[in-house]
Amino acid sequence: MSLLVIIYHFEGYQHVLHFANRICVNPLSLPVVYVNDNFDMALALNTDGFSCNFYQTFSECTPCGAGTYGSTQLSGGCHACPKGGFYQDDIAQTVPLQSDFGIPACKLCNVGTYVKKGRGTSPHDCEVCPEGTNQTVDAGFRACYCKYNYARTDRYGPCSLCLEEGLNCSLEFKDILPGYMWNWNFPLANLSYYEHFVGNLKVNYDPGTIPAKYTGEIPRIFECPRTESCPNDNDSLSGNCAKGYTGWLCTNCEPKYYSVLTSCVPCPSLAFLVLESCVFVIVCALACFLLVLQIKRKSSREQNERSLFDVIIGRIKILLGFYQVIGEIFTSLHDIKWTGTLVIMGKFISAFEINILRLFVRPRCFDEKLDLNPKIQFIIGAVLPVVIMLIPFMYYQGNKLYVFIRFSPIVRMSLRSHFQNLKKGLFACVVVLLFVIYPPVCSVIFSLYPLSCKSFHIDQDKKYNITRLRSDFDVDCTGLQAYHVSAFILTVIYVIALPAALLYLLCKNFCLSARKKDSLMDDLPPDNTDDPTDPLVINNSPTYSSTPTWLNFLSENYKKEFWFWEIVELARKVTQTLLITLFGWEDRLTVILTTCISVLFLLLHARYRPMKSSYEQGLQVDYDLHFLT
Repeated sequence: MSLLVIIYHFEGYQHVLHFANRICVNPLSLPVVYVNDNFDMALALNTDGFSCNFYQTFSECTPCGAGTYGSTQLSGGCHACPKGGFYQDDIAQTVPLQSDFGIPACKLCNVGTYVKKGRGTSPHDCEVCPEGTNQTVDAGFRACYCKYNYARTDRYGPCSLCLEEGLNCSLEFKDILPGYMWNWNFPLANLSYYEHFVGNLKVNYDPGTIPAKYTGEIPRIFECPRTESCPNDNDSLSGNCAKGYTGWLCTNCEPKYYSVLTSCVPCPSLAFLVLESCVFVIVCALACFLLVLQIKRKSSREQNERSLFDVIIGRIKILLGFYQVIGEIFTSLHDIKWTGTLVIMGKFISAFEINILRLFVRPRCFDEKLDLNPKIQFIIGAVLPVVIMLIPFMYYQGNKLYVFIRFSPIVRMSLRSHFQNLKKGLFACVVVLLFVIYPPVCSVIFSLYPLSCKSFHIDQDKKYNITRLRSDFDVDCTGLQAYHVSAFILTVIYVIALPAALLYLLCKNFCLSARKKDSLMDDLPPDNTDDPTDPLVINNSPTYSSTPTWLNFLSENYKKEFWFWEIVELARKVTQTLLITLFGWEDRLTVILTTCISVLFLLLHARYRPMKSSYEQGLQVDYDLHFLT
């Protein structure tokens, strides 16, 4: 048997202590055991509470001191008691073979206490767990677990109450619930570091070198307009959008999807899109044909007689006015979950939406390059009225030029009436088209006002923010100054000028008709007495100047004294569209003002009954009531 020599170091001197079975040890100065020519014994000591240094002819082993424990693994050696609820005041302690994996050979601190820096050497090193932690259980490998709905950014630090809506703090760290999103793209936040920290918190053993503290900032949370669009179900701290959705707050649609209200639905097949386009073209051609036919027939009818086409047009105008405002409300209802029949109704409205700017057939379903973002819609909205007026003008001038070059002066004189009728027809088409596109064009103009931009403060201190266009959260408002200025210019030359011009023309026509009527009445003999000396005149009934067809479209379904009412309705629609586009229907002031305007017009309709047809009058009142409800 080898001779075991134990040398005890104390105050710089070596003392040889000979004991048969027992050695007295001072924990502050551990003995060194030299093992000569017995490598196996040294290995056994190294895995049994000692830390050995192996040399060529001997091994030097030191027992694990207070605050440490010996490893029974092949590598052996001593390890410090981890941070958390552990300490060790004995030496040469090892992990029992039957103990749970990861549990050190250290003693447990009292319930609710822990050692902040680890390597605890006595119960006095255990301090009370910090604020916000559950101090009724063992601390474990942390500064006690957090209380319910509390989270931490330091494994060995305090926990704070999660007050912000949308936070999920069930696992001691801040995560987002379904229906919410945050943005980590600002200097003080680092998603990668936070993910490493969260990985640290999830382990229930000594995390070792994994970062145990996150020193950055956690961003603010925002509610998604549509909860189902932000499921956050892929175990990612950044959150994720549902299938078909993308962008900030998951408000945009992925390729091969298109938007219906606030939902993204798959694009229909190419065959269906082609069929839909053909139907749209046929309907537009049929409408133009009926309008031209009506213009030709109108000249042979009495002024006050309404054709079937007049009745249809009058009622379509009522339905169109109701839909154009309600459509803006539907698209701005970000905080309402559309389900069931409302989604079906939204698909129906989207399919039959008379909104030229979206081209009806959802062009992005043909090709992603045809996606009409608000900037492209704005350009189309600015150009479209000019095109609508320019094409008929060029067609009319082209016809005149052709006749001038091709025919003689005598033939040109005979074609004057033809050109007069052509001019009336083209003017009627222009007025009808401008009337139909007026609210949607106003909407895209308003959508690029400075007030249409919404700021999101993405950090807790509100130092950093992103500014997005309310109508499309993927459009950054930075750099839109030119569009803002253009929107104000178009407001003057289109939004205000068009109804003002139509009102002027209607007023001029009404005053002219009134003067002609008074003049004709003055030419009649007083008291309807006949003068025998007057010559006999056949068909001497007074003739009245009829309203031009291109203005009659605006006033034919109203009583004569309310010839201006359609312009007032235009003002109502554009005012409500302005409020909804700028502030959204979720804004309380918008709800109040829009509702007040509807109530005011409902009262005016009930008081004055401006429409000729009692049925149309009731239809208008019913639509106003539906808007209020």
